[in-house]
Amino acid sequence: MEEKKECILVKELLPLYCEDAVSEESKQVVENHLENCSDCKEYHQELMTVKDDVEIQQEKLEESQTEHVAQVSKRLRKRKKISDLVSTFALVAVWLAFVICFQQCEVSGVSMQPTFQDGERLLMNRVVYRICDPKRGDVVSAHADDMTLLKRVVGVPGDTIDIRDNQVFINGEAVKIKGQEGEIVPGELTYPITLGKDEYFLMGANVAVSYDSRYLGVGTVNKEDIRTKYMCRFFSF
Repeated sequence: MEEKKECILVKELLPLYCEDAVSEESKQVVENHLENCSDCKEYHQELMTVKDDVEIQQEKLEESQTEHVAQVSKRLRKRKKISDLVSTFALVAVWLAFVICFQQCEVSGVSMQPTFQDGERLLMNRVVYRICDPKRGDVVSAHADDMTLLKRVVGVPGDTIDIRDNQVFINGEAVKIKGQEGEIVPGELTYPITLGKDEYFLMGANVAVSYDSRYLGVGTVNKEDIRTKYMCRFFSF
């Protein structure tokens, strides 16, 4: 009977014994009993087998979790690299688009006063006239008489231009040049003139001094010689 009670006690202690969670005195009692009791010894072996299986499963689970974390981390690093590359390419694309589509222009002289002042810096669109035609009122840069001129489009193809009595007439109607300042002189041309296909008549705002389409050196300007369109002031002080 005493032996059976001791088996019951030892079996209650064995789970703790397997985890090394008993006192030295209890440990000694369990070990002495296991030497003499085959039934408890077998139970102890079963518990140890279960413990080993649990530890193996835990190790596998930890390895699996570690591997999963590593894979997730690797995917995140890869995504970040791709994101960084996309961002870099996007910035480069925007920069290239800006360089291709726009240019900076500095106003030189007083021919566009009071609209623009000498030294002002303007942002010009260099591709818009590859898509559409210049319109009356556009401020453009054009190549004429071996110079680049900043002027306003006054006449477009098909328009009849006449300058007399200090006024500009377009198709018989008197018009005022936007920003016009000073007395309008006819220049060197014989009026009226009718603009042909792809011909444009350009004038500066400061009409009294502007060197523009009224003079033979410039004359009517062909569309292919109109390079850019004014967009906005750029770092203007």
